[in-house]
Amino acid sequence: MESLANLANERQLKTHGKSTKNDVNYCRTCYDHLAGHTGVLIVDKLISKAAILWNDKTFMVTESRKEFFCNFDLELTELQKQRRHFAKACLDYSERKYHIACALGAALLNRM
Repeated sequence: MESLANLANERQLKTHGKSTKNDVNYCRTCYDHLAGHTGVLIVDKLISKAAILWNDKTFMVTESRKEFFCNFDLELTELQKQRRHFAKACLDYSERKYHIACALGAALLNRM
């Protein structure tokens, strides 16, 4: 889908004062996690609210905000037990900023 969207006519979409190349970059998935402008905005907001910290291309949930994720029906302990990484940073090709990948990223997308 993303490849087809890149072949489409370049149409400007205004989103929060920013123009994006096409609609698919506004909100899309990257493998099994949320990406695009929306995915990056979520990361920015979680960082500004001190719900996550970013260190060496890995996101960590802060102790003070674990309850936020629990209230969102995400079992952090179970996600951390999975064979995959918990919350790696994934560089978004359209935004050139990071969104959340791995177990936490997939769980957020599934919950939404």
